[in-house]
Amino acid sequence: MATASIKQIEDLPIRKITIGEQISQSEAKELARTFPKQLINKNDGRVVVFPVATVGKIYSSKNNNAIKIIKDIPYLYETSIYAWSEPETWFEGHKEHTNIKEYHYYLNKFNDGENDFYVRITIPEEYPGKTGEARKVIHTATVSEIAVYKKGDLSRQSPVIRRGASDKSPLIDRKLEEFLYSLNIIYN
Repeated sequence: MATASIKQIEDLPIRKITIGEQISQSEAKELARTFPKQLINKNDGRVVVFPVATVGKIYSSKNNNAIKIIKDIPYLYETSIYAWSEPETWFEGHKEHTNIKEYHYYLNKFNDGENDFYVRITIPEEYPGKTGEARKVIHTATVSEIAVYKKGDLSRQSPVIRRGASDKSPLIDRKLEEFLYSLNIIYN
């Protein structure tokens, strides 16, 4: 598959999504059990499942906004675009996954009424198992504000502080950042 083009990324429609309050992991798991058995990407037809175990991955990440939009992840995957893939590689501090051939990344956008966000959804491509089939699952989702990727924007180096917001720096999805800069995308 070819990587997403600048036009595809810029043309992604931005759906309004309410970022809810933090919910417990058990509440998120109950919600995930109500998701459709299969999720089909409308742009490339990739069929995946959202296992309840994915909730734990999302919940334990440092990306608090992902769990707050968990109810919308099926829609965000189904309407996302394939962005890029990369092979499974081992490096110091990273658990080796011998069952994974590569990771596919899907990208979508949404707005919370105040800010625009990216969501990067990770789908690992496993080697076929004993049955000859490979599981196709949503492994995790990472949410980050679009504004942090503007070239030359000081928010990349210092905290973005909004009225009522904490003084923490916004999450910068480093994988997404590298991809966007490889395409030389600049947002106005």
